[in-house]
Amino acid sequence: MSGAVRIPAWRYPLLVPYNGFTGLERARGAQLIWWAVKAGILQKSDRCSICGKPPSRLQFHSEDYYDPLHPHAICATCHMLLHRRFRSPAPWQTLVAKHARAGAWFMDLDLTPINLASELRGLHGEETADILARLVAQLPPDAPRPIGSLVQG
Repeated sequence: MSGAVRIPAWRYPLLVPYNGFTGLERARGAQLIWWAVKAGILQKSDRCSICGKPPSRLQFHSEDYYDPLHPHAICATCHMLLHRRFRSPAPWQTLVAKHARAGAWFMDLDLTPINLASELRGLHGEETADILARLVAQLPPDAPRPIGSLVQG
């Protein structure tokens, strides 16, 4: 499985901030998630991790954009409700209640915004924001390496 795999280009406008991560950090995290899928390190799921339905278009959600190797497969509907939960909590709460199960990653998400990025930088230093270096450090020795560049701000 060794070799190199090109980082997919970012072809969209930058995302809005979330959990204290800038739009640029979120875009870079998304690039590395899709790189990991392309490299065979992350497997695409055939089911949404919240509602269990097969998504027409698979998406990934991260609460921590500094950790692109641990996203959650999610359908577009659940993803939209998740990101809108701060300003429109009722539909999110209904979705969570409908699909509640012990230990599910989405069960304890806050209804108020948090600044996880700042907390992580405070705990681990500013170098934690170098997600490409962090990703490479986490890869097994025989895993492909990313080549190319991350989106620039």
